[in-house]
Order: sequence, then C-alpha cells, then structure tokens
Amino acid sequence: MARAFFGAIFSYILSLVVVYALGFIINALAPTFGSTQNLTLAMKLAVYSMTPVWIMGIFNLIPVLWALGILGSLYGLYLLYLGFSTPLMGTPKEKITGYVVVSIVVVIVLMAVVGGILGAAFAVRGAMAFF
Repeated sequence: MARAFFGAIFSYILSLVVVYALGFIINALAPTFGSTQNLTLAMKLAVYSMTPVWIMGIFNLIPVLWALGILGSLYGLYLLYLGFSTPLMGTPKEKITGYVVVSIVVVIVLMAVVGGILGAAFAVRGAMAFF
C-alpha cells in the first residue's frame, strides 16, 4: 500500500518535471521555428496542453473508460497546436506542423524517461520483495 502511495507521489512530481522541461524545450526551439522566445508563454503552453491529460488521467482508475483518457490526450495535442498557431508563440503558419511534431516527440521521450525511472525505482523494490 505504501509503495503504491509513494509511486503515485513520485509519478505526480515527475509529471510536473516533464511539463517544466517541456516549457524550457519549447522556448529553446522557438527561434528554430520562427517563433518568439518567451519562457513565460512557453510554460503556459506546456501547462495548458498537459492539463487535459492530467484531468482525464483519472479514467486510468477505471479500465473500461481508458478511451476517455486517450481523448484527453488528443485534446491536449489540439491545445498544443492552437498555442503555436495563435499569437501565444507567434509561429509562422508554415512551421506550425513541424513545431507540434517536434514537441510531441519531446513529450514522448520525456514520458519514456519518466516511465523508465518510475519502473526502475518501483520494480526493483518489488522484485526484491520476492527474495
């Protein structure tokens, strides 16, 4: 029970780290895609686009409703696209798709790293419980 509780706490903390890192990466990539470099706006975009994922993550508790969690992720991608296409980041229209794709790849890599960290931290302890 305690392991699950600490796993949830660490998962939450690392998800905040992912959003923070995503904001920095969006800001760092801004000149590459012709966007305005503004850390505050990049952080807002990262937080706004990840919020539906967090909210719809509650459906992971009910396996039958897993598709609703996917819909939350898709809505987060849509918000990411809107953030790049509006004056928030000021990305030229011809570079929005590339910026969104690179940002999605960054999120996937960051989440894979977090998953690896959480898996290693809690699977090793779980495996050690059998010995």
